[in-house]
Amino acid sequence: MTVPATEAAAVAARLGRSATVLSVDVLYEPMASATAGVWRVRGEDWSVVLKLVAHSDRARRRWQSGEEPSHWYYWRREVSLFESDLFDAFVDGLRAPECYGSFARPDGSVALWLEDLSGSGSQWPIERYEVTARQLGLLQRRFLDAVPSFPWLSRTFPSDYVELRREDGDVLRDDSAWAVVADKVGLTAADRQRYLAFWDDRERRTKALAELPQTLCHFDFHPLNLFDAAGDTVAIDWSFAGIGPIGADAATLVFDAMYDYFVPPERAAELFDVVARGYASGLGLPAADVRRAMVTFAAGHYSWTVPGVLGLVAAGRETCNGRPIDEGLPVWRSVGEFLLSLAES
Repeated sequence: MTVPATEAAAVAARLGRSATVLSVDVLYEPMASATAGVWRVRGEDWSVVLKLVAHSDRARRRWQSGEEPSHWYYWRREVSLFESDLFDAFVDGLRAPECYGSFARPDGSVALWLEDLSGSGSQWPIERYEVTARQLGLLQRRFLDAVPSFPWLSRTFPSDYVELRREDGDVLRDDSAWAVVADKVGLTAADRQRYLAFWDDRERRTKALAELPQTLCHFDFHPLNLFDAAGDTVAIDWSFAGIGPIGADAATLVFDAMYDYFVPPERAAELFDVVARGYASGLGLPAADVRRAMVTFAAGHYSWTVPGVLGLVAAGRETCNGRPIDEGLPVWRSVGEFLLSLAES
């Protein structure tokens, strides 16, 4: 990766530092198509994160960016956010990273030079999740009666995401695939009917989200996208941001933390309660309404995880979300059971 000297000079000048670049290290190998790369650029006494944003079709099928601002994964959405004044309204402890420069390049890509952060949510104790949830609630409370009207904000993310995962439920209806799963995992016909009922209810639940109070949502409120900065929470990667229901980001925080192995499933109820309590406190709405919103979103958004992990077994896959299948399968099944219990209560 060659860093353009003009960009480095402009950023260094803003930081009041020497423009000499000492190293450029890869931070992230892109999975989604709108992120062409992420690097840490170090100078003599400074470091920043360089994120290159571009529209392309070089990504997994489900993570193809779109050219239209209304697309759920509009390739330029995060750039548009930094170019707008929307982040200026962020207060009460939750913010976006500092942007030291946005540079359009001749090939059509855009380089974002961003604050370098440490202390990601993947390392947090559960108590820190409650702090972030409260900060999230305080922020989203500000937008309940003043939803932004920018045309590049997503507006159909929940339903679009559920549609992307439609094929994950096939294992529940394919008799031969189910026979393999039932034998290997030890499932019954009653389990199959229960999973099917949950799966078939995903679109109804997703449609019900439109009846909830709407606010500004991140839509990828994942622990790896969150950082502690002297007590503030800094959220990165706003590529999916848009208008959506209360509870969406709080539910994402809970279930992504468990499905990506940061919080063990044995603490599922505790984590859900902690996040719901903090979020309701910040949002200023009744706790029961907040919990119901979180469950409604999670039961639609994560509905694919219940049959999805069984599909890995049917296909003879050796890994589950980056871990050996024998390690990942029990975690995913346990989290899935917790999700089912919430949806059925």
